[in-house]
Amino acid sequence: MNRRLRYFPIGVLLVFLGGCAAAAQGSSEKLKEAVFTLNEGVRWGRLQDVLAYISPDSQSHYLESHKGVGAEIQITGYDVVSTRLDAETNTAQIGVKFSWYRLDRMEAHDTIVLQRWEAKDRLWLLVSEEFKDGVPLGM
Repeated sequence: MNRRLRYFPIGVLLVFLGGCAAAAQGSSEKLKEAVFTLNEGVRWGRLQDVLAYISPDSQSHYLESHKGVGAEIQITGYDVVSTRLDAETNTAQIGVKFSWYRLDRMEAHDTIVLQRWEAKDRLWLLVSEEFKDGVPLGM
């Protein structure tokens, strides 16, 4: 048997596995970009600009739970505090800590939320956000 033909299946397997790893890496990079863009938009009160990163089914609830951001509520910063990516189900759970204050009270608060993301058609979309700790946003 020709030496090249004997190693051909191994080469095909390595190319396939390399492609899978690149796809997973590309997916995690897209998630990172989506998480950054959404939370950075919220940080600066640009809620209408972040709707492209929120599942259509969740947009009205998200806007309702974040009303006042940018007008009555000033977010001073945010940190991603946890990340759990499930490549098999194309889902992720991202913990985010927001630091904020109400303009009428000037008291600093922290809020930790758990964001649930799903990859749909190569795009990561926020499907839900759940309060976990601290003071609920806007209270």
